[in-house]
Amino acid sequence: MRLQTIGRKFVRSSLPKSVQLWIQRKYLAHEIAHGRRRHSEMDYFSLLVRPGDTVFDVGANAGEYVFELSRLVGPTGKVFAFEPVAYNFSMLMATIDKARLRNVTPFKLALSDRTGSRRMVIPDSSTGHHSLAKFAVEWESGREETVQAETLDNLVATGRVTSPTFVKCDVEGSAGEVIRGAVGLIRDHKPAWLVEVWYQHEFEVMLDLGYRAFACSSPLAPATHFDSEVATDYFFLPEHFAGLFSHIISASG
Repeated sequence: MRLQTIGRKFVRSSLPKSVQLWIQRKYLAHEIAHGRRRHSEMDYFSLLVRPGDTVFDVGANAGEYVFELSRLVGPTGKVFAFEPVAYNFSMLMATIDKARLRNVTPFKLALSDRTGSRRMVIPDSSTGHHSLAKFAVEWESGREETVQAETLDNLVATGRVTSPTFVKCDVEGSAGEVIRGAVGLIRDHKPAWLVEVWYQHEFEVMLDLGYRAFACSSPLAPATHFDSEVATDYFFLPEHFAGLFSHIISASG
């Protein structure tokens, strides 16, 4: 462990930034492709995602969830992965290449409630972590990047993607915009969602759209309101999926 720490310090202190990023990209792709970047909520994906399904990863970052979703939908399924930030997108592409994820279609796009150019910022407080990139606000400083934004409803309507059965959404406080841009999709197809929730209104809009909420706590628990001390990741499920989770909760209770 000590040698690893020394190695990381050597890389940070002696190598050009471009080389450091190349090493990081290769390392993460290797880790993900070998199943070493799992998250606990992935244990429930097999209840919601079946071979042949179409699924979305909104805020795909380096592709940790993309890898798991690709495995579950299989060769007849489709994964549409959305990542707007240039470096994150390069990591995603490295993962797709390393793991040979032939059922994944990547989009270098932000998803929102409107189309057009948007400014994103990697906050100074994030110490350079591109995974914390978010839509820019006036009071926050950091490195900015202009990205193209689309709505899910428009992407489906124009045939660029097909309607999903499951959506994972992790967009650093902008989930409300993604959801507002997907109201038609939700009305017509009611996919299951996994959302990183930052604000109460993001939680409430999903309940208003007819979903039941389950907090990704330990253990999984039904939720009627947002509580960041309990969880920030929530499954939002239509009734036919919610019954599966209710059964698990009853069995473990």
